[in-house]
Amino acid sequence: DLAAGMAEVIKHGLIAESNLLEQAEKGFWAKNWDRSPSYIGELQRLVAQAIQVKINIVQAEPFEQGQRSILNLGHTFAYAIEQVTNNAYRHGEAVSIGLVAAANLSARLRFCDISLQKQIEGILESVNLPTRIPSEIKPDALLQAMQRDKKKRAGQLRFILLRGIGQAFVSDGISVDAIKDTVSALSG
Repeated sequence: DLAAGMAEVIKHGLIAESNLLEQAEKGFWAKNWDRSPSYIGELQRLVAQAIQVKINIVQAEPFEQGQRSILNLGHTFAYAIEQVTNNAYRHGEAVSIGLVAAANLSARLRFCDISLQKQIEGILESVNLPTRIPSEIKPDALLQAMQRDKKKRAGQLRFILLRGIGQAFVSDGISVDAIKDTVSALSG
């Protein structure tokens, strides 16, 4: 559960200018699990910092018409994974896979370098989160589930993509072929 929760912390580190990603990379919380006051205090500070990122974004745009949507980085893939598996994966586990998929799609569309995907994978794997679409999920079923995504606009899927760390943006009009290529690349 702690690792699954860290997927959202890592996501916030990817969408905002902060040192959250650096802290997640250090992984103090995963390597030194204990109930000491200093450990709990560090963990609370990390979570509070992630919450502050969300607060700042929501306060800047309360009605999710534009930039606030970046809070959904990885979620188009994640919600589809949750649907197809009847929630067999924790939300954070699905988000973890979705973050890698969003980075892969971003690199595939040449918005960022593939090294960003590798960096994200490394961080997520270091906290014992999955980074691949499970083999039991059929790509067509995943694509069908994406078509039911609530974030669609004018019948088109919307993805939150990355140009780099702290540089997330909303994109629609992405070809089905690019999405299929990402799903195929990450399956299994």
